[in-house]
Amino acid sequence: MTFGRPGAVTGVRVVLVVALGAAATCVVWLLVAWEVSGPWAPETLLPGVIGAVALLALGVGSALSSRFADAAVTSEGLSIRPAVGRSRTVPMTDIDEVVVLRSLLLPTRVASTPPQRVVLRSQGRTLAGFTPRDAELVRQLAVGGLSPEIVATPLTPLQAHRRYPGSVSLAERGAVPALWALVLLPLAITVVVLWDAVVG
Repeated sequence: MTFGRPGAVTGVRVVLVVALGAAATCVVWLLVAWEVSGPWAPETLLPGVIGAVALLALGVGSALSSRFADAAVTSEGLSIRPAVGRSRTVPMTDIDEVVVLRSLLLPTRVASTPPQRVVLRSQGRTLAGFTPRDAELVRQLAVGGLSPEIVATPLTPLQAHRRYPGSVSLAERGAVPALWALVLLPLAITVVVLWDAVVG
């Protein structure tokens, strides 16, 4: 069976490319403004703030979206193509248990229904944890003889990690502090530049 809808990770990749392009543009813009107007001039404020936001969005976005994946059952096993990172295939014979976290409370959630996190386990350890595009994969695994354990209780990334180590990434567990940094860092840069412009 091939990937039915290969565009599941395309949106994530497009957003990351746009963030990378914005960050690179702002770095060039900042360097030009720095050279023309001097360090910490008011003209460096806008590219500095936009560039910082773009870089943080790129880093946080890459980390938080790395578990989103296109996945399908093939003749070789379960093929997983993540939004960030290399594709891999897990042989079906290596999978002892499939756990589906119906409601993983990630700050990246924008839909009313949270994405499902599929966790593949073998001998008490996690082989892979990823978020597929839809529920079709779970049905495919059930047809293949792997009856999933459904966890309907909403779980934070920390709770999911305690119950199923490896089911969520370190970045997902630190998502809330990272999002605060995304808000506070540009604000701090703005305050420093304005203070220097007024006092200095």
